[in-house]
Amino acid sequence: MFGSAHHRSKSASAPGRHDDSDRFLLLSTGLREPTPAKPPSAASWYQGAGARALLGPAADARVRRPDPQRPSVCASTGFIERAGSKIQDAEKALEVSRLDVTISNSIESMEFSAKATFLLLHKSHPKKHNFADEEVAPLLRRVPQPAKLYNFPRLFVLNKFWQIFYTPAKYGIPEWDLSARALFNRKEAELAIAHAREWNTAIIILRNVS
Repeated sequence: MFGSAHHRSKSASAPGRHDDSDRFLLLSTGLREPTPAKPPSAASWYQGAGARALLGPAADARVRRPDPQRPSVCASTGFIERAGSKIQDAEKALEVSRLDVTISNSIESMEFSAKATFLLLHKSHPKKHNFADEEVAPLLRRVPQPAKLYNFPRLFVLNKFWQIFYTPAKYGIPEWDLSARALFNRKEAELAIAHAREWNTAIIILRNVS
């Protein structure tokens, strides 16, 4: 019984000795142990396999890393980053129940995303908060097929809808003696963030496939 136990312990330690000798051989020959491969970063996943996963039925379409040297991509990146930052600000405001601030930040995020769409598809954007239907129409005809899955006509309607609430969410309604804080409830604030996130996802995909 003791002999078999001793045999088992020797067998169990064998792999460790082999590992040590392998390391010694590598060191003596000037070689290094191979470094384990790192998992892909979130950014690379989003631009590559993640983008393909999000595209669903359009997975066979061209999906590539955006070229930062292209003027339209370079110009739109600042707007896309600011859109994401405004969503983060809206989420922080929601945590402390500043619903008016949540809504105004969400609206600003949607506007940045909409202007990034102009930059990617039209090379310039209107210097105003609201966009005329005649200005948006040419963009919708230029949306690449893979990005059409995200329904840009609907997103522009959402932007137009929320712009109505921007001034009340920012300044209240003085004529009614109402502050912005008194005008909105939590569900409305959560809806504004949800729509801003939809815009943010769509514009990132549009940049990747344009």
